[in-house]
Amino acid sequence: MQDMQQGYSCSEPNKIKYSKQILYEVFPLVTRLNEDQLMEKEIEAKLKGASILELELQDADVFCDNCGSYFFDLYRSCACGYVLCLVCCRELRDGQLKGGWKACIDGGIPCPPKDFGGCNDGTLDLKRIMCVDWIVNILEKANRVYKIDNGYDDPQTCMEFNESCLFSLSAKDIQPQHMQHFRSRWSKGEPIIVHDVLSASSGLSWEPMVLWRAFRDKTKKDNYDVNAINCLDWSKVTINLSKFCKGYSEGQVKKRILKLEDWQPCCLQQGEWPCHFIEFVKCLPFKDYTSPHNGYLNMAVKLPDLSSKPNMGPKMDIAYGGSVTKLHYEKSDTVNIMTHTNSASTTLNKTKIVKQEHGDQHEVGPQSQQDVVDPMEGVALWDIFQRQDVPKLEEYLRKHSAKFRHTGCSVEQVFHPIHDRTFYLNMEHKRKLKEEFGIEPWTFKQKLGDAVFIPAGCPYQVRNLKIGKMLIYALDCAVSELSRFMESNGPTEDLHDQLTNDNDTNGWKCESDNPQDTSSVFLALSPSIDHPHATIEDPEGLWRGIAVGQLEKEVLQAVEDRYPQTFQGLQIHPKPHWLSTLKAFHDFIKSFIQKSVRELEEDELTSLETDIDFFEMIKFDLSWARNRLHMVRNLKFGNDPLRLELVEASTRTERARVEFERARLEYDRAIDARNTKLHEMAQKYGSEYDDVLNGELGFGMVPGY
Repeated sequence: MQDMQQGYSCSEPNKIKYSKQILYEVFPLVTRLNEDQLMEKEIEAKLKGASILELELQDADVFCDNCGSYFFDLYRSCACGYVLCLVCCRELRDGQLKGGWKACIDGGIPCPPKDFGGCNDGTLDLKRIMCVDWIVNILEKANRVYKIDNGYDDPQTCMEFNESCLFSLSAKDIQPQHMQHFRSRWSKGEPIIVHDVLSASSGLSWEPMVLWRAFRDKTKKDNYDVNAINCLDWSKVTINLSKFCKGYSEGQVKKRILKLEDWQPCCLQQGEWPCHFIEFVKCLPFKDYTSPHNGYLNMAVKLPDLSSKPNMGPKMDIAYGGSVTKLHYEKSDTVNIMTHTNSASTTLNKTKIVKQEHGDQHEVGPQSQQDVVDPMEGVALWDIFQRQDVPKLEEYLRKHSAKFRHTGCSVEQVFHPIHDRTFYLNMEHKRKLKEEFGIEPWTFKQKLGDAVFIPAGCPYQVRNLKIGKMLIYALDCAVSELSRFMESNGPTEDLHDQLTNDNDTNGWKCESDNPQDTSSVFLALSPSIDHPHATIEDPEGLWRGIAVGQLEKEVLQAVEDRYPQTFQGLQIHPKPHWLSTLKAFHDFIKSFIQKSVRELEEDELTSLETDIDFFEMIKFDLSWARNRLHMVRNLKFGNDPLRLELVEASTRTERARVEFERARLEYDRAIDARNTKLHEMAQKYGSEYDDVLNGELGFGMVPGY
């Protein structure tokens, strides 16, 4: 982990500047959130006949059952378990939700019908996740900074770059002043291209078979299946990773144009980074935004332990020649680096080009051996649309959906034009789009070593230009630009509906490991206030929002730092049962660490294994502790031949040591007896007796002789 952080650090002056920047961007959003929460509290207080100060709110889950979005504080919940976020509450009262579900006249919300997932009987009570008035306290401290310090300026345009073109520069030419221009373009939601980022690498080979061997050595697995996509019919294909990489390198695809999409090695999720992913992080430009561990403007870095941290990658796409990534957009900012190209994946492919009907685009298909693309001239063709153009883009796709093809057939049903990922606009469609709606994408070719920054909410599509490619990308969310993202006229005008809606869609729902909702960014405000003027208190002994105690916190944090996978499968919230669970876990860890192996009895070891079974049953990952106990059991209590030989050798060594100690004792006694006799001889005959016995008879008697 330390290797990935070498070479980047944010200076104290920049931390202060960036903290102000984050504060000024996020402060209006936090204010709006506080107003929404206050309104909801007022409604709840009236329903219960109490004042806001007397209102006592319970806590529970963090995902909305209606839209699937992540929320971190106030929400409504029924006794049956149905939960609803505040945005859905507001939309229900405004009559925006379909299906006949309506709010009461007094503002209360009944539990929805069973078709919606509710019980159709109870009412939704207001509950909380964070500490009482947490957002109010944050807002008060932020407000002091916001009013006192007005030294933050919006990023200004740098005149050395043409504003009418995409911002692009070479990695080796990046200077501190380019950060200002990067921010200027990024705040407008424009893509950015940085060329030749692999020049900063150590020369590690990105050949997929080399990557496969590195993955195999890290995971100790020879057979590892992955789910790929066959771009000829968009079917899912389960294939061994080794076979997939070999097919990429040698072009042995046999009527399939495969693409491995959003792949993340299992060892990466367990905190062990393969060398290629470490290399990728080292090559990332503009690390204030992109560093996955300490980028000061990376929102994911600032999320506290008490929130559910999203999986921000890195992830990998490996595609055979002729593949396509259809139109879609991400919920967070992404940076994509082209790390490898290979013409063999298509020059040997003899598959026939899929014939298109209805004048549709040529979606995929390999080329002849003469149609080879120079990777330095461009490997992938990108089309990226502006956020504000999304409504018009959706309208065009719905209007002309029958003219597109997907899985070999015409697109007959459209749940959501972009999230369905069924459309790819060819040149003709892009021409018609501009003609009918006056919009067009940024279009460019990505070369080997290019890093492409894509702002969240910008729809994009990619065509592989008849050559195999391997691309690695990471996710980040630029906190400093979020307010502009939300204020744009594109999909983020209603983030709740566009990014996380599960109604009238084809199952595209916010997953638990990727809560890229705007509420997450408010959690980043607290550490940002530290530098300019104020300090947000962190109660002593608070770990993930639970007051476990200072000693317990230190142990839990040490375990998480050393074995981050331990808590990854858990949804820890400030609830009473989690307090008792974490204290029990702390006691187990202390006992485990301090237990003497020499004094350990077999029944004690069995008891520790039983404790591990219990904690793993509630989704703790204690594989590291189980492996240690397994080793101790085999070495101390098992019948392993090597262990028995070791015990026998140790016994012989101990026997020899005892015999050696006995002989040394006898030797010391003999030396003492000899010295005693020498002393007695000297007293009886004088000190010269030894010289007389060993010399001549007249020694010392006549001077000179």
